[in-house]
Amino acid sequence: MIHDFTFMIKTLLRPEALGRLLPTLRAFYPDTPVMIADDSPDPYPEVAKGFDCEYFTYPYDIGIGHCYNDMLDKIKTPGVVLLDDDFIFSKQTEVEKLWAWVASGLYDLVGGRVWNTTRRDFQGFVGFFYSDGENITSLKKVPQDKVRTIKQVDITMNFWAASTESLRRVRWNEELKVCRHEDFFLRYLGHTPTKRRGLPKAAQVGHKHRVGFYPQCIVTHDNRSFMGRDKNHEYIWHRKGRFDTFRQVFIDIWGFEFV
Repeated sequence: MIHDFTFMIKTLLRPEALGRLLPTLRAFYPDTPVMIADDSPDPYPEVAKGFDCEYFTYPYDIGIGHCYNDMLDKIKTPGVVLLDDDFIFSKQTEVEKLWAWVASGLYDLVGGRVWNTTRRDFQGFVGFFYSDGENITSLKKVPQDKVRTIKQVDITMNFWAASTESLRRVRWNEELKVCRHEDFFLRYLGHTPTKRRGLPKAAQVGHKHRVGFYPQCIVTHDNRSFMGRDKNHEYIWHRKGRFDTFRQVFIDIWGFEFV
């Protein structure tokens, strides 16, 4: 089962984070395929040496959507497990349990739980999109502490397993370098944007997929050394400095503002 999926990681300007993730990942999954995409100004493939990874470099800031789509085209396994580069694996990070739900055919994508070391709490980006009958109008979160086993939802954190086939039907909008998460899940559920700008042909097709949330699979998210006292200012600009710009692009495409 652990050879049925490929870990897919996007990294930018954070060699320290990637260098911390890979040893913990390989401690539990020594042979599972790993793909890494790096569009930093000075890529750092040397960080992945010794960890048996496929490492791809791209022009600076080509964007997470482009990198995801390109890796997706290269993947040969039936499944994908998406990871952020600042995650840390533990014995609770049993991603094969996420994949088992997908492989069962009950869900197309299943997300796990993300423990944030800065807030010392679980990140709460799990929930449902609501509509006024015609258009999506808002996103509401689910209280995770009330979910005991798997639960069908509309959106999860950036830690999930999914069938490769379903991802290729939808793909990522390469125009959105920030705020692409909500756009991806809306289209993954089969919603059609009010404007189709920026979408490759495959990404415009409205396929309806089932999304699940499984809280018993947990990964640690630790970005304290990048966003806290020892700030990585260039990385922060890429994430936060242009958030408002890309949120407006999202609003232009979808016609509503998420919170």
